[in-house]
Amino acid sequence: MNKKLLYVLGVVLVIIVIGACIFIPVIIKLKKSVALLGEGSTLIREGNYDEGLSKCSEMYYRSGICYIVALGLIESKNESIDKSFCDNISIVNNESFWASLIIPDKEGYLANVNQTKIGCYKYLVNHQK
Repeated sequence: MNKKLLYVLGVVLVIIVIGACIFIPVIIKLKKSVALLGEGSTLIREGNYDEGLSKCSEMYYRSGICYIVALGLIESKNESIDKSFCDNISIVNNESFWASLIIPDKEGYLANVNQTKIGCYKYLVNHQK
């Protein structure tokens, strides 16, 4: 009986160690991304678009959120943008399989970023000088 219990505990311990090796780096990257998102969005709201987007470009996951915020502010202030701004909106999914287990709604996020990129080009066309 004791050997079976030790075997089961050993298997559970191995599973926990493997899980920790997989998910701890993902969680660390996610926390760093959230911190960078906070810094970047604050800079963007203050009107420092380039600096804020630069901070957001350091994010591991979902940096497109910053472009959504920036474009919304630019449109509300009726400011001008150039084509490179729209070109820099990445619609590439760089999330690992393990990150997608932790971060929900990948399809909704990608659809929003894609719509933002399309909206960016429409805004650019409508506001050309």
